[in-house]
Amino acid sequence: MWETVAAATGLVAEIGLRFKAGDAADDLLAQLDADLAALTRQAPGTAEELPEDLRTEIARLLSLVQTVVATGDEWLARTGPELASQHVRQRLQRAYGVP
Repeated sequence: MWETVAAATGLVAEIGLRFKAGDAADDLLAQLDADLAALTRQAPGTAEELPEDLRTEIARLLSLVQTVVATGDEWLARTGPELASQHVRQRLQRAYGVP
């Protein structure tokens, strides 16, 4: 489980960097989904059955996920209106040849 938690933590950190750059990081998100599914399969029945240090690492991973999600939300809030305008312009250009 340690390896899976470490791999997921590394992926989340990389996703955060890519989010800051405006990259959706679809490939890394797919890998993270697979890693988290593996982690779920490896986990015992209850959290109390995990060693304390592993629970601490998992809590750190969850905190990092929250931070990265907030980073993505901030980027989208800043650029969302511009992206919507670009999308509308592109649709008009395709549909009507409007420059």
